[in-house]
Amino acid sequence: MWQQRSDILPPDKAKDFAKYPMVTANTLRPRKDRPKRVKMLTRDFIEDSLYNPNYGYFSKQAVIFNPGEPFQFNLIKDELDFQKILGQRYTEFEDQLDDKDFNETRQLWHTPTELFRPYYGEAIARYLVTNYKLVHHPFTDLTIYELGAGNGTLMLNILDYIRDIYPDVYERTQYKIIEISSALAALQSSQLGASAASRGHAGHVEIINKSIFNWDIYVGAPCYFIALEVFDNFAHDAIRYDPFTEQPHQGLVLIDNEGEFYEFYTKDIDPVADSFLRVRHAACSKPFRHPLSGSRLIRNFKSRLPFAPNLTVPEYIPTRLMQFFDTLRDYFPLHQLVTSDFNQLPGRIPGYGSPVVQTRYQRRTVPVTTPFVQQGYFDIIFPVDFSVMEDIYRAITGKLTRVMSHKEFLQRWAYVEETKTISGENPMLSWYKNASTMLGFAPLYLSKPHHLAPSSAMNQPPAEASQVPPKQLFHTTHFTYGWYSFPPGLQNMALDKTCRQVDNETYVRFNQLVNALGKLYTQLEARKHAVASTDASSKWKDLWQQELSRLSNRTMTWFLEHEKIYAEILEAWREL
Repeated sequence: MWQQRSDILPPDKAKDFAKYPMVTANTLRPRKDRPKRVKMLTRDFIEDSLYNPNYGYFSKQAVIFNPGEPFQFNLIKDELDFQKILGQRYTEFEDQLDDKDFNETRQLWHTPTELFRPYYGEAIARYLVTNYKLVHHPFTDLTIYELGAGNGTLMLNILDYIRDIYPDVYERTQYKIIEISSALAALQSSQLGASAASRGHAGHVEIINKSIFNWDIYVGAPCYFIALEVFDNFAHDAIRYDPFTEQPHQGLVLIDNEGEFYEFYTKDIDPVADSFLRVRHAACSKPFRHPLSGSRLIRNFKSRLPFAPNLTVPEYIPTRLMQFFDTLRDYFPLHQLVTSDFNQLPGRIPGYGSPVVQTRYQRRTVPVTTPFVQQGYFDIIFPVDFSVMEDIYRAITGKLTRVMSHKEFLQRWAYVEETKTISGENPMLSWYKNASTMLGFAPLYLSKPHHLAPSSAMNQPPAEASQVPPKQLFHTTHFTYGWYSFPPGLQNMALDKTCRQVDNETYVRFNQLVNALGKLYTQLEARKHAVASTDASSKWKDLWQQELSRLSNRTMTWFLEHEKIYAEILEAWREL
């Protein structure tokens, strides 16, 4: 057990540390008062501070800004004018709250879902429906899970859009919110009854008031999982390293009988933190920043200086995020993930992957320099390292991913003209520059039509297949989860090409092409980071040719026989 030497004359709490009981966030959930005379892991302290149902930040303090009527961006002069109007609505919103219940410590913040309503939600709905119709329709329902739905605005925007634009899909849509906060779950329920239009969604919505980390229901059907600005509030563990031996030490916090906080570190790493460190080491394909990433010689020299700390600066590791991916793998195996979060944050406390810790007092933001503060009154927001998160998600779930900027996602899926000001500026695209979006999707391959009997030879179709009209053949063909995949652009093209097949033999050979391209794409994805130099394009081209030459002679023969299709697919790949 270690305590930082950098602290100036800290009180000796070693005896208290030895005798105080170890608690967790789960064991503290029934408590109505903040604990004293206990010790806990850093991640349990953060989770208890944010999510305890009796005094946690999201349970008792947090309020999400609702701007009222959607902004008419096409009538707003420019971004500066938009900021002015937004400030006015902020003041009006909080004045109305104070008229009902004056509160100097109200914790108020906004989200892109609220600021750019309904356009932001419609962009996500467009992505969901497009992928659903491409992959699952009409074989399964459109099932959407949203984690941490806030005011419920995104839910309403998505369902409104699907109902108005895709009524056939809406009939098969189920929207399920997983909300840990009872207060926010009640608010989301009230949103459903706020108007006649929203009340119409009641039969399509289920609000589940529980923590995702207590989830115990297996969902075997395909579904879409939305998590917007959720990962930044997942609890992290604090790890410091011995600068000489590089041994990790896990952080704990002791709360004495006065309610004061004292930070301790132990060599005994718990299984969750140990698992994260091992998974990250095995999964990450690119270097990542951490306390040991610099020169060992310089680190050792600095550690020998007078008054130097006996451990490195802390590294905050997203252990709860890893456990969330475990839950997706174990209980939602056929999910597709849509997540967006902050990739960097200003004003963070010292450390690697460290959070911003702040509160609001008298409508002003007050930052602090430690996460060990009065539970429930401070927001603790972590930046998300999307490079590390992407590799860990892929390793745990076996999914494929695509990471893009907030702006890039909206340019692809939103009608950006609707949020353009008179000057041509577009706040929905220019705001949240420090946010990224990650899409997780399952490996896919084109399956054999259900009506066909199994055949020992793929190029020897059953006799009855010739009697099936081409249109019916296509309608019995669908995408099925498997080991292989290829980019979304090729998925669209694959469906289009399959429509044109005229006999089962051609279909079977096309299926072989799909699988061959899937294997190829998987191999290229695994080597993506090896060609991240300035001449990457030529290396990609060479790599493509090398892998292409290894495909079977039969598939190559099919390529030559269907040169036009092959050329179009190759061109689509190069564009991607």
